[in-house]
Amino acid sequence: MTPAAILTPYQSQYVAWLLSRRMAGDSADLLASTFVDAQVLMDLARAELQGRAQFDETGFTLRQTPLGVPEEEATPWRYELPRRSGEAHL
Repeated sequence: MTPAAILTPYQSQYVAWLLSRRMAGDSADLLASTFVDAQVLMDLARAELQGRAQFDETGFTLRQTPLGVPEEEATPWRYELPRRSGEAHL
C-alpha cells in the first residue's frame, strides 16, 4: 500500500489542520509533539515509497508516482509535513 492509498487528499488536509491546531497553543511541548507526529508520517512515507522519492530534513520530492496509484492522486512534486513553503503539496 502506498502513502497515497493511505492518505487521501482530504485526509492530508485533515492532518495538516490537526497539526496546525496543535500549534495554536503557546506550549513548547505542543510544538515538539507536532514535529514528532510529522516525523512519524515522514517515516511512514519513506517506508511506503521505497525509493520513489528523495527525502531530506523537511520533506520529500516524489520522483515517480507509486505503482497502482493514479498520477492525479500522487503527483510527482515536493511534499512537506508540516508544510513550510507555499510551493509544496500537503
